[in-house]
Amino acid sequence: MSVEFDGTVEQRIDFGTNTNVYNCAQKSISLWAHFDSVTKATPPAYKYLCGLIDDSSGNDSWSFLMGYKANGDIGFQHSFSGSIGAWYTATGVVETTTPHHIVLTFDNTSASNDPVVYVDTVTKSTTEEQTPSGTAIVGVSSLFRVGAGAANPIDGKLQDVRIYNRILSANEVSALYNSRCLRNVMNGLVFWAPMWGANAATFDGNTLSASETVVDWIGGAVGVPIGSPIGRGNTFQGN
Repeated sequence: MSVEFDGTVEQRIDFGTNTNVYNCAQKSISLWAHFDSVTKATPPAYKYLCGLIDDSSGNDSWSFLMGYKANGDIGFQHSFSGSIGAWYTATGVVETTTPHHIVLTFDNTSASNDPVVYVDTVTKSTTEEQTPSGTAIVGVSSLFRVGAGAANPIDGKLQDVRIYNRILSANEVSALYNSRCLRNVMNGLVFWAPMWGANAATFDGNTLSASETVVDWIGGAVGVPIGSPIGRGNTFQGN
């Protein structure tokens, strides 16, 4: 099952403030995506895959993005006390013809660290657009959201969103890819939203109301659909 975002209005799943997510100095973010469009965002808007977004000052702690600088690239931003860090991959590392398993790992304990991006188990080189400085901002009041982007929302399906509190190895990334959204690589897993509904009957191709929630299987956080995304059945299983 998956949640589909139609790319015309801002749609997202709001999980609220989440201690398990913002306490990750070392983090690995894993998800499956099947995009209907990979057109780049128009700055200053971004196409959010997920992130710790919109704290009380209107800032993001970190943002995992698609179409950041060019069509089909993957981007990442992380706030630091001095200056924000921003990175992006080459153009076209994701496209619309097939689902993709996308993983990003990052250690925010040093501003000199760079993220590592995998697409379908293959490491993708990144370019540092802006060098961070100072200490990482953890975003204790930020909201963890899947999807979002008011002006340039994601267009496609997302599934099996995971956050780990450690850096996954390349072998573990391959294990996740090969397991196809099943229960695997559980060590350090602090957030896991397979994107199945609390009531599976709602995942039938109809829009999800705010009461048709998505659940984090690790911490029990409840994700509230905003903007009427669509709950899909067995149309996308990461293969």
